[in-house]
Amino acid sequence: MKKRTVSIWCVCLATLMLAGCGAKAEIEEQTQTVAEQDETVEQSETEEDTVTDKEFVVDYAHDYTAEIQEEVKAIVLSSTSLQEELEKVEQLSERYLPLATQAQTQAEMNQAAGWFYTIWGTELNDLWSRISNQADEQTKERLLAEQRNWVSMKEEITLEYYGPAEENGSMYPTLYSSFWENNTRNRCYILASELAGIQGESFLLPDKSTKYGVFVDNQGTGSVYSSLITRTGWEGDDEAIVSIYRLIALEGSFTDNGDGTLSFRDEECDVEGIITIAPWNGASFEVTASPEDFVVSVGETFEFDFVF
Repeated sequence: MKKRTVSIWCVCLATLMLAGCGAKAEIEEQTQTVAEQDETVEQSETEEDTVTDKEFVVDYAHDYTAEIQEEVKAIVLSSTSLQEELEKVEQLSERYLPLATQAQTQAEMNQAAGWFYTIWGTELNDLWSRISNQADEQTKERLLAEQRNWVSMKEEITLEYYGPAEENGSMYPTLYSSFWENNTRNRCYILASELAGIQGESFLLPDKSTKYGVFVDNQGTGSVYSSLITRTGWEGDDEAIVSIYRLIALEGSFTDNGDGTLSFRDEECDVEGIITIAPWNGASFEVTASPEDFVVSVGETFEFDFVF
């Protein structure tokens, strides 16, 4: 799978900080020879590149919502499986890369980031519509509760990840859209997997990082009780935030042990622990060292089973 769009925003944001602030190939006839097919494919790929360069003129004042909605709709109608559908949505996101790579100002970056978020938001809505129509009542109620909780925790988990909007200045819209582009993409794969089960088709979830992610213990509600965030910091270091029962937030660095676990240390609180991530299923944090009479004790393990 190609590198996701979210990486482009990392490059754009880094650049900003340093500065101061398809066409498809036509289906060949089955009677063509192998040589003719190869020639046709090669010619088609060349034409596709040319069309993309020529026709996708970036206009940051233009609202791409209608185009995105139509393109996602066309993908849904033309796909023979949910696996193919999600792959095509990934490709659609790739095709909008000029919006990100040609952005020069923070306002343009903010505008462009929103369109990538729109792509996955449109796909999410379409997946949910099909689940609502096809799922049995029990499955629908379970997924509806999960979806409502996901939406309800949106602002709370964003605040835990980035802090208040005013602390991030003019780049906050880009940060917000990029964060939720990635989270919405993940949610699309989770719902697609559920829909595949309803429809009786196979579906493979893509590879997901065993080092980085956002995980929550919401105790079946729309509120965050505890959370685990692992990410790359602004200076390229690996950092983690472990919030426990709304009582304390541990913040520190972690190292990859190479065996599926991460060693965490908060120097200020003098707390150490082991983080284990099961990318699509959740994560856990086991306390291995802490001061006496601290909020968390050695041997305590906290589970985070809601995946963003």
